[in-house]
Formats: sequence, structure tokens, C-alpha cells
Amino acid sequence: MMLSEQGNEPRNFFSNSAQSEKRAGDRAYERFCTPHLSDRRAENHDALIERSRKHLGHAVQRVIETRDGPVSTYVLEPDSNSDNSAPVKTVLLIHGWTCEASFMSVIAESLRRSGFRVLLIDLPAHGLSPGTKTSIVACARAVTDVIDAFGPIDFTVSHSLGGFVSLLASAGGAAVKKARPMSGYVFISMPNDFRDITTEFTDDLGLSKQAARQFETRLEVTAGYPLSELNAESFLGRIDRPALLIHCEDDDEIPVDCAYDVAASTELAQLETVRGLGHRKILYASRVARSAAGFLKQLSATQDEEKAA
Repeated sequence: MMLSEQGNEPRNFFSNSAQSEKRAGDRAYERFCTPHLSDRRAENHDALIERSRKHLGHAVQRVIETRDGPVSTYVLEPDSNSDNSAPVKTVLLIHGWTCEASFMSVIAESLRRSGFRVLLIDLPAHGLSPGTKTSIVACARAVTDVIDAFGPIDFTVSHSLGGFVSLLASAGGAAVKKARPMSGYVFISMPNDFRDITTEFTDDLGLSKQAARQFETRLEVTAGYPLSELNAESFLGRIDRPALLIHCEDDDEIPVDCAYDVAASTELAQLETVRGLGHRKILYASRVARSAAGFLKQLSATQDEEKAA
């Protein structure tokens, strides 16, 4: 998982005898919430950023003040609306942990060409948004604040842990507070059970059971949900909206079984699998971009017909 390997400290760095269990758990939590410490990024991460940002050069950039600080957003308008009687619908793109909005530019362009207005966001402490520490809850709060700033958002397309951010923003809760459900979702390479991520993270750090529990308690307090409820199946079932899940069969970071489990949990979810793209190249595949745009275009037409009936 992309949050599981962060930095180069030895396995027992957080659990030596000179350190209290509570302090060890708290230090682990702080590290977990620091995206730039992740070593899951590609070796050419900086080059990828430079190249990807060029594709958003024609976007309208706007900084939005949120409850968790300012975030950078980018808007791409469609060339034209082929049906002048139908309003242009907006799709929000949410990137994954350690990534940024520009990594979603291929999908953004496909959606724009399909007639959608596209809104992208650099989540807190990512991309051009300031800060070094954040959490999925802070990211979800930022998403709801951005939605309020731009007006209603119809759909979201999210990658990896961005899927959790999308679901938390949609469901609301004690920590996020606002609930902003969409009319439909596309989830690319999304994990299912958040405990898979946290367990791998604490195992990699060599945390004791007591320190690991302290770490988990901090997460639960921040999220406003017990870890047992932090899974995509539960949230998607609660939101009860159509969704397309796209996942690579040979994803070595988020197993494809996650997508199968989520898709099996609700009749409103469709699953499309691909091969040979891994966890990150999947964002740059034209067939994946076409699938996302095609699904949302068809869903939009169906929903318009149902409203008109």
C-alpha cells in the first residue's frame, strides 16, 4: 500500500526501549500524515510532475480557502456543449496520496472532450497546495469546501486513496461534518479496507501491539469512525450511488481483490479490469480515460432521461 513504506528508518525505529508506547504510536501517526516522506513515489517523480503540470497549463487556476488551509484548484471547460438545452455537468478529479492534480490530466482531457467541465484539486500538502502534513479527513474536508466554493459537483473520478477521500466527503460524519454525495463515481485502483493499509504500515515500522493501538486510536479520533467502518464497501453502500471501479489485475500496491470485493457488495457498482498498467500507469492509459468518460456520459444521459420522465 502506498502509505506503508515511508522513509528509511530501521524496522524498530519507533519501538525501542527508551520510548514510551504512547510516544511511539504518536510518532507513527505523525509520519503517516506526512505525504512527502513516502518512498513509494517513482524515482522520476519530479520529472513526472514537471511533465504532467504542462498539461494543465491552459486550466484556470484558483486558490480556495478551506478549513484545513488553502488548496490549489484547476478548471477545464469543455470546447462546447453539443446540447444547448442541457447544462454542462462538472466532474471533480481527486488524486491519490503523494500525487497531485496534474497526474490526472489524461483523464481530465478525455472528460473535457466529452463535454464535461472538469475540476481538479491539489489536496492539502500535495502539489501546489501548501503544508507538509495532512490526513484523509483533512483532504475530505477540503473537498467539501471546494465543492461549496464552486457549486454543485455531479460526479467524481478518484485514484487510489483519493477514493477514500471521495467517499468520506460524500458521507460526511463527525469529523468531516458536511456530506456532499455525488450522482455517480469512478474509482480507479481504490483500496477497500483501510485496516489493510494501517496494518502494513505498523508492521513495517515494527510497532508493538500497544504502540500500534495508540496509532490506530489517533486515526479513529481524527476520522470520526472506528477503523472497522473505514472501508469502501460500507461507505459506498451508505451513499447508494452508481459507481464504476477500474483496477489493474497486476496492481502490486492495491490488490485487485479490493475491487472485486467492493463491486460484489452493491448492485450499483460495475467493475472493469485491465492488465499491464500497474497502480500508476493506469492513470495515463487512454482506454481507462475513455472508460471513465463513457461511463459518466452514459450515466448522465440516463439520469437526465429519468428526470424528464
